[in-house]
This record gives sequence, structure tokens and C-alpha cells, in this order.
Amino acid sequence: MQKNWLEGCINLVFWLCSAWLIISSFSIEAQEIEIINGVESIQVSRNEGLVLQLSLLVMIACAMFYFNLWNLKKLQSSNPRVPILLVSFAIFLGALFLYLGLRSFSIFSLELYPTLSLVIGILFFYFSLSTAYGLGKVWLASDKRNQELLYAKKTAELNLLRAQLQPHFLFNVLNNLLSMVDQENNPQLAKSIDKLSSLLRYVVYESKHEKVDLSKEITFIRDFAALYQDRFEEDEVNFDMQLKGNSDNIRVEPGIFIPFIENAFKYGILPEKQSNIKLRFDLEENGMIKFQIENPIHPEIPEQKEGGNGLAGIQKRLKLVYPGSHHLEIIRSDNFQVSLKLAYD
Repeated sequence: MQKNWLEGCINLVFWLCSAWLIISSFSIEAQEIEIINGVESIQVSRNEGLVLQLSLLVMIACAMFYFNLWNLKKLQSSNPRVPILLVSFAIFLGALFLYLGLRSFSIFSLELYPTLSLVIGILFFYFSLSTAYGLGKVWLASDKRNQELLYAKKTAELNLLRAQLQPHFLFNVLNNLLSMVDQENNPQLAKSIDKLSSLLRYVVYESKHEKVDLSKEITFIRDFAALYQDRFEEDEVNFDMQLKGNSDNIRVEPGIFIPFIENAFKYGILPEKQSNIKLRFDLEENGMIKFQIENPIHPEIPEQKEGGNGLAGIQKRLKLVYPGSHHLEIIRSDNFQVSLKLAYD
């Protein structure tokens, strides 16, 4: 808040000073030098019409300045950038033609006008400052976002290191348990231990990468869901996962979908009740991942705000990792529904 207040004050001082300088410098119609008793004095006469015209020009330049800032702000979250820069150029031309159009009205019919070169020069001065100011703010915002993303990744890595508890040791223990299981008499337990080992290996190793193959993420989701289903009777949980399109050559942020899956199983399943969880991946649109998951709402389970803390965390993560290239919609009606669209390169 204090930063915004200071920036607003600086902007106000800049406009007052620059407007006074421009109007006072270019509205002079004549200068007379008088010498009285050896004392030289300069009498300046200003043209009221020029003062009016320059005031109008500065007001249009002010509107152009902040309209251009608003447009350049889109660079923070938009690709490609060329259309945004073309719009900025169009804003400059629009300001120029707006001024020329307004001064042609009869109310502004004056004998003296600022020259066209002066008008273009003043507008270009403000336009250049606006562009530099806007690009600077975009760069600072981008740098801040990168620092936040780096901090979030480092924090996640630290938390992961704290939770690993010597992963190689855990893998060896799981393999030893698997060898001890009678796979003929208890094949389900053997499969569960094998899936758990795969999940742990994925979390420990794959999550270190900036991007992972979507196919690996989907395999992780299948194994995660299978382990969760093992806790319930066979007819209690129906996990319906459908994939439309080809997941080859698509890379995503590791674990970006897991909180939604975990939330669905955590709040959408109740022992001794039939629960249906529907998961959809639609990859048919080029450059776009459409993810949807739906789970029932059981009144017996305490109501969670916005789907729980896990979903609040993933919303912050999406803003950092996919700024301007994702759309998340959470609907709570008869069921709990999550729809996520991710744009990828």
C-alpha cells in the first residue's frame, strides 16, 4: 500500500512539473526587454490560445501514457508479444489524430497553433517514457515472479529432502517386503507394494525436474488411485479415468494434477457408501490440456473451504508456474467439480 501511494505521488509530481515546463516554454508569443535605471527586465507575453492547445495536448498525452501502460502490462502473461507492441503504436497514433481532430473544432479556432513537429515531439516524449516505464514494471514483475518461483521450488525441494528419510533405504525395505510376500496367496498386497515403490521413486526423482512427461504423470495418477482404492471394498469406489488424445511430447510441471486427485479421494469417498470419481484428460486441442475431475459430496465429511488447503496451495503454484496460461474453475453443487485448462508449448 505504501509503495503504491509513493508511486502515485511521484506520478502526480511528474505530470505537474512536465506540464508546467511544456506549457510555459512553448506558449510564449513575444518577449520584450526593458532597461529601467540600468536594471534589465524581461517581459514575457503568452498566447492564451497556445496555453489552451498545449493543455489539451498534455491531457491527451496523459491518457495515452496510462493507456499504453495498461496495454504493456499484458506482456507479463501473454505470448506472442508483437500484437501488444502493435497496439501500443496504435495508441500513439490514436492520441495524435485525436488531438488533431479536436483542435479542428470551431471552439478551438485560433490564430496560432503548436506546430505539427512540436505536437509529435511532445507525444513521442510521453510515449517513450510510458513505454520505458511499462517495460520496466513488466521486467520487475517478471523478475519478482521468477524469484517467488525459485523460492517455492527451493522450499519444495527442502521439504522433500526432509521427508525422504533416505529414499534408497526405503526402496530396499519395500523390495525386501515384496520378496517376503507370498505372491501366489496374496497377489494384491504384492501389487500394492510394487505400486507404492513406483510412487515413491517418482516423487523423489521425477519431481526434481522442471517438467516431466505427461504420460508419466498419468501413470502416477493411475497407481495413486489404485492404492487408494485398495483401502475400500471392491464395489465402494468406482474410479473412472478417460484419456482423449495423445500424451506424447507433452511436458508439464511435476505433480500439478496430484492435489486435485488427492482432494477427490480425501473428501469424495466414504466407507460403506458407493462413490464415483470421474477423471478426464482431453488432449485433442493442440497446445492445450483440459483436465476435469468430479467427486461426490458426502454430508458426513466436514465441509472444506475451497476444496481444502491443498487446492489453495495449488492455485498459488499455478499462478507462479503458468501465469496467464491457465484457467481453473471449481464448482460445488451436487458434486465437487474441478476444471483446469493448461496451455503448453
